[in-house]
Amino acid sequence: MLGKMRKALLKEFYHRVAGVKRAYRMVRLWTKKRVCFFERMHAVKNLGSNNVIEISPEARLPKSLIRIKGSNNSVHLGKGWYPRLSLEVLSNNCSLFIGDNASLPGSRIVLSAGDGAELCIGEQSSCQSMTIQIYESKKVVLGERCMLSSNIIITTSDAHSVLDSTGKRINPAADVVIGDHVWLGNGVHILKGSEIPSWSIVGAKSLVRSKFSEEGSLLVGSPAVAKKTGLRWDSALL
Repeated sequence: MLGKMRKALLKEFYHRVAGVKRAYRMVRLWTKKRVCFFERMHAVKNLGSNNVIEISPEARLPKSLIRIKGSNNSVHLGKGWYPRLSLEVLSNNCSLFIGDNASLPGSRIVLSAGDGAELCIGEQSSCQSMTIQIYESKKVVLGERCMLSSNIIITTSDAHSVLDSTGKRINPAADVVIGDHVWLGNGVHILKGSEIPSWSIVGAKSLVRSKFSEEGSLLVGSPAVAKKTGLRWDSALL
């Protein structure tokens, strides 16, 4: 009885929120004595036109918000774990793809300030919390099986112009590319134009602003420099 009352109250509340499309999910929680059912919800605000939004039935998004303000955008979320995800597409002709078995709790993703921005996150990549800001029609690529700690920031732009004496801008936006099986420590900040090769490790609090090419690099410092190369790492304690 209490479960039915809770569902009714929740549905009534969400029906009062104007412009929000409800997505109700029933998940089975097994306990020792019985099977309980709870309703998990996320909100999708499609405020533009001709947007394609594909969310896998196996994507879990409790307390998440997806807001698409532009038009002709494509958003694909594969099956995975996305609690408290904030995803905003504020431009047109953008593309966002997240592969299967990703885990992105507490993350914030913004595509803004320029049409045609792109984000691709590979399968089985995970983080504890991160912010991805894609501005000025650039792209961010995060490979497969990457492991990101908390408080990660990735951005393609300084969000402001720096000009020389002739008025020419000297800090243009640029893509960010992160290879497969990359490990980012706590508080890593990755700036525009950065490239991190596969199998690399980036130490906690490091600031990456350059392109690195050798796989298995150990990058540390602010700005980050390569201390070692040819490394491999495993999430298991071998």
